[in-house]
Amino acid sequence: MAIPIPSDPQLFVAAEHGSRWKLAGTDAAGGRLFVPELVDPEKTPRWVWAREAELVEVVGELVPFGGAA
Repeated sequence: MAIPIPSDPQLFVAAEHGSRWKLAGTDAAGGRLFVPELVDPEKTPRWVWAREAELVEVVGELVPFGGAA
């Protein structure tokens, strides 16, 4: 099953760390999946993508960045 990738980048920043993350798509349950800002999800294996819940545990809350999200 192909995972849909958003056509326009949606960027988020980790409030605690300042790292930037790009919304890469969603999983079968509708959960959001992220990659680091400079990573192209179309060229990156799915196993590299981070689930939102797991990412938030590591980097803290994700908030929209620069009006792109």
